Amino acid sequence: MKLGKVISELKRRNVIRMATAYAIFSWLVIQVAVAVEEPLSLPDKFDTVIIVSLIILFPFVLIVAWVFEITPEGLKKTEDIDPSESFTKSTSKKLNGIIYTVLTLAIVFLLLDKFVFSASPIQAAPETIEKSVAVLPFLDLSETQDQEWFSDGLTEELLNSLTRLPELSVTARTSSFAFKGKDLPTPLIADSLNVQYIVEGSVRKAENKLRITVQLIEPKSDAHLWSETYDRPLEDVFKVQEDIAENIARSLDIYLDEEKRQNMFAFGTRNPEAYQSYLKGNELFDQAHADGDIRELLARANVYYERAYTLDPKFASAWYKHQDFYSHVLFLNEEDIPDSLGSQEEILQKIQMDIEKALQNAKTRPEEIFYLLENAMVNEDWSGVPQLFDELRANRSNQKAMAHFGLGWARAMYVLLDNGDLGLNIAKHSLKQDPFQSQGNLTIALNFASIGNLDSAIYWNQKEEETHDHEKFEYHVFDVILDPDMVDTLSLENESDTLMFEGKSWPNIFAQAFTNNYVLPVGLDSTLKNSTNVGWQFYGSYIYHGIEDQKMADSLASKIDSRFLGSLILADMLLHKGGRIPFHLSATPNFSQRLKEGGIKDLKAYEKSHFVRLPEEDL
Repeated sequence: MKLGKVISELKRRNVIRMATAYAIFSWLVIQVAVAVEEPLSLPDKFDTVIIVSLIILFPFVLIVAWVFEITPEGLKKTEDIDPSESFTKSTSKKLNGIIYTVLTLAIVFLLLDKFVFSASPIQAAPETIEKSVAVLPFLDLSETQDQEWFSDGLTEELLNSLTRLPELSVTARTSSFAFKGKDLPTPLIADSLNVQYIVEGSVRKAENKLRITVQLIEPKSDAHLWSETYDRPLEDVFKVQEDIAENIARSLDIYLDEEKRQNMFAFGTRNPEAYQSYLKGNELFDQAHADGDIRELLARANVYYERAYTLDPKFASAWYKHQDFYSHVLFLNEEDIPDSLGSQEEILQKIQMDIEKALQNAKTRPEEIFYLLENAMVNEDWSGVPQLFDELRANRSNQKAMAHFGLGWARAMYVLLDNGDLGLNIAKHSLKQDPFQSQGNLTIALNFASIGNLDSAIYWNQKEEETHDHEKFEYHVFDVILDPDMVDTLSLENESDTLMFEGKSWPNIFAQAFTNNYVLPVGLDSTLKNSTNVGWQFYGSYIYHGIEDQKMADSLASKIDSRFLGSLILADMLLHKGGRIPFHLSATPNFSQRLKEGGIKDLKAYEKSHFVRLPEEDL
């Protein structure tokens, strides 16, 4: 059949009209599918399924148009109809009507989409590119110069408000406060923190009166985008904080609807006395974690936290920080715990109560998730963790919010439950917000190790050593665990640590155990086997694993596992080794139970993929 006749027959049978009508109809369906997918919270693949389905149906529609004809009695095969009785002309008119109708609908949809849906300010906030800002510590200009705790606290609360805006990347407290007391140009500070804008100010507090001065600066152009001075009574401090945060957001062209506005201030307290007590507690809390006597300072901080949550029982942050003192006490050997604090079980109950109170008063879902994960660790019950991880994985904004709270106890679970990719996302958000934080690079290294990317883990671990003036004991040990062949590249003779044996540093002994020609000194062998020190037991397990005495490696791990909160202790210590284990899981039934609860189904396969070196009997 010649081409001209084929085309003529296609026209006669209305195949071309049907194809045209189907194409216009399909285009309209696709546009509607794309438009409703997001508002109706349909799956991301919804529009893809519609498009593929329409493409698959297209040849079938053409075949039906060629083979069949519409008659008053229904569909009939074209070849069974006498040409003189054909209804193709009337069908053509019907198809033309369909084409015109669908075209009209398409034009109406285009006009609505262009001039109504996209133009309506109610539909969505203006699209914005993420902006970055650092809030520098406000200066204490009080006459007696003794209100620094208050100016620092106000700075932190303002920072907390801005952090809750998804369009804004806010440098965390640790990094912002690194410039405290340093008279440096704002462009240099902005460059160091990798931010576009700087907020700086001062506080003058006298009894119940406040003068707060604040300004928003764009260092690149040295432009002051906004500034204000507030003379207010102390009880108005929260209103001032809110006003500052809202003005900064507006000055940066960040769209604020009522939901965002409420979310910005959904934390902390509105009780001025509770607020001041909390800030005084924070001053001691920060000193404790910097360079002070941690338990003595945390005990003093708790006096203020107790006053804060007594004045405001719904003050979640005060409850949560209150437990930190007891957490540090709990890891002392039982005989070293002061009688006044009670037994280990009683101390654990205090920690659990504090976290439970914080959870009950959490104001956002990310805050709830953070406390729930902390609860799982201290309660030694990981059964709810997989669902929480799935929820975090499905919501990127929650991951960013989690970075503000930190990973806490729970960061061990990301590493140990093969969720290092999720932990890595949160750690990267955290490092972006807080580039000067201690162990920020290490946390990234630990999560890389957990997903099997050892080269990246070693790189980030070494970056941690270079960036911060750390004791290198932990980091060198981590290097050796990740790659035992690195022992030849490490200079460990001058390392110092509290765990010493006959003048040799712990990393030196540890590294030698992985050289395959190390003979354990008799004295050290006896010390490791008989010590009740959890550190000796833990690192001893790695040493015996290194010299291929797997029975002893398992025995020492078993001692830790059988201690009070043994699985929590093992989890926290294994975290710092990237989850690389030196023992069989059969030796640690409590820890193994945590892994099962957390979603690890095959413990044998887990062992093989997480051993530092696979023992000979498991090859």
